[in-house]
Amino acid sequence: MTNITEIVAAQPTPAARKLDAASAQIRAARAGGANGGANGTADASLEAARGFEAVFLTQLVDSMFAGLETNGYFGGGHAEKMWRGFLVEHIAEAFAERGGVGIADAVRAQIVQMSERTE
Repeated sequence: MTNITEIVAAQPTPAARKLDAASAQIRAARAGGANGGANGTADASLEAARGFEAVFLTQLVDSMFAGLETNGYFGGGHAEKMWRGFLVEHIAEAFAERGGVGIADAVRAQIVQMSERTE
């Protein structure tokens, strides 16, 4: 029998799903998909870069939370372990939406540079 922790752990994070979706958008834009042309590639590259930054920030915030002790009336236990991941993802996504740490700009520049080489 599978417990809920294994099911939750097996699910991709929202940030990882965003990154996968952005990668699919870039491939579609290159193939002349719905967005089409260079503008579609630029929009998709920005989305992919932001998704990458959100994944990075999720890992960063998760490592920050790893050292926190949660003893007391409202801390610790199985439920906290399950919900902490959701809290970490939300904090990281909110941080990325407000400009993040600047990684998205560098990643986007690399994506655009690579896509120009392949065209």
